[in-house]
Parts: sequence; C-alpha cells; structure tokens
Amino acid sequence: MESEESKHRRLADAIEALLADGIRLTPEVMHYLDSAGGINTPEALEQAVSIPLDQEGETLFELVFFPDVAQQIRLEPIFVADHYNERDIGPLVDRLSRTPVTIPLYFPANTETCRIVIPQESLRQFIRRLNIDRTLYPRIEDAINAHTGDRCLALRLRVMLRNTRFSFSENTVTFICRFLAEMEPAASDYLDMFALTCDTIEETGPGADIHSTLMARRRRCAEAIRQTRNSELQLSGQPVEALIMKGINIVSMSVEEARRHMGWIDRIGLSIFGRIDPGECPETVNLGVFEKDGSDIKQVIKILK
Repeated sequence: MESEESKHRRLADAIEALLADGIRLTPEVMHYLDSAGGINTPEALEQAVSIPLDQEGETLFELVFFPDVAQQIRLEPIFVADHYNERDIGPLVDRLSRTPVTIPLYFPANTETCRIVIPQESLRQFIRRLNIDRTLYPRIEDAINAHTGDRCLALRLRVMLRNTRFSFSENTVTFICRFLAEMEPAASDYLDMFALTCDTIEETGPGADIHSTLMARRRRCAEAIRQTRNSELQLSGQPVEALIMKGINIVSMSVEEARRHMGWIDRIGLSIFGRIDPGECPETVNLGVFEKDGSDIKQVIKILK
C-alpha cells in the first residue's frame, strides 16, 4: 500500500506546478481590488501584499488565492486515485512551505504581471478550499463513469460535487444517479441543469422530498416572472428610487432567466420523476433541443415515457 508521504508528495507537487503556472485575475477581482484599495497595477498589488496581513489584507489574499474550477479540474485526477482528509492539510502545507512559494499573477488580457510570495496561512486556505476531504459516494462515481462518456465532463461533474455541502444520503445519491442516467450529457445546458440539481439538493434535508423542492423552486420562478412584469409596468411611469421608497421590491431575476430555470425544472421533473405537479404544468413544456433527422427519438421516448 502506498505510503502517506508518497501520497502527500504527489498532491503537493501537483499544487506546486499549478501555482507555478500562475493565477489569472478576473475582471471581477480587479474591480474589487480597484474599488476597495485603489489597486490597479502590478506595483500597487505587490506593495499591498508586502504589508503584514490585517483583516483587510486577509480578505485580499482570500480573494486572489481562491482556486477556480479550472484549477480544481486539473487536480481532480489525483482525487480519483487517492482519498484525502482534513489531517492531510497540515503535511501538505509543511511540504509546500519548505521553500517560499512564489507565483505569478496575471492581469486581465495578460497585459501585465507580478510575482508575489504566498503567506503560509493563505496557502493553507487555498488547500482547504480544494475540498480535498470531500469524498464522493461510490455509486455516484460509478454513475458518472457509466453515463458521461467524456473524461473532461466527468472531472467537471466531480469538481461540482466536491464543492457542494450537502450530505450524500440515500435520497440525494439516488436523485443524482438518476439525473446522470436519464439526462443527456451532450445537451448544451447539461452542466446548468446539473448545477440546478445540486442547488436544489442544498435546499433540502437528507430525507426531504426533492421533487417537492423542485416544484417549489418552479413556483418561485413563476412568481418572479409575475413580479418582474409588474415592476416593468410600474417602472414605465416612475423612477426606481420612487418604487423603493414605496417599499416595492424590484426583482433581480429577469423573465428570460426565470423561464430558462423553469424549462430546466420541467425537463428534470419529467425525465427523473415522470411528472410535474398537477396545476404546475405550463402551457408548453421545454423538452430540450432534438435533431430533426430523428436520431434523438430515444431521448424523446425517455422523457415522455
């Protein structure tokens, strides 16, 4: 059996290589740095992180050194082969901290860059946020391998599940496995529907009725559409400030977004549960996009059966 030291060395080497490639600062991160501290150049960022960390400095490091999905996907093959837990974080930090960890930070459009040393505590937080102690349920792993047929997609699904917080109860495991078995992974909105599935499970308890939670979410979308239309009518006659002063809520979800979510819920509900609640059925049900040549007829039958 492989030693703990070998296991730690493999993951530490992969993290070190990942960090050596640098972190790309998104426009959203740059907007925060600029608005919060006037940091908009490599020189300003280098100066900011050279100051001993206070609460504001910790926030800056937490923002910059937060693993993104692409980085997690790159490391996920290691977690397929080995299991890690909370006790592994300390040895990983110790191994990576033997020499200062210096990484390049790339500004948007790769126009500028700077190199900074990661404080040990920020390195610890980076590793912790990889959720290395989150072990996927074996039945879910088997379902991903059986139904995706695409390694990149399989790794992305694993990372999405690794970043969730719900427990893998029999109820949630069955629901996820049925999603993987019934939904078409080639659909352009497959990952969006899987994200909605994970969000829905987050709303429920371990033994809760997931179908009921889905339908409740659908009702909220329908209500958002109604409120948005009312807001649009009211906004046509007076400014937003006036409506807010009257205590009228301005819904942030657009009609298009709400309809899109309702369409995903319809497809999940029909494919997995074979129904949506009486009185919940829309005038038209979005069954997804199918090929005109009839090659997707099996998918149509699967949804409607």
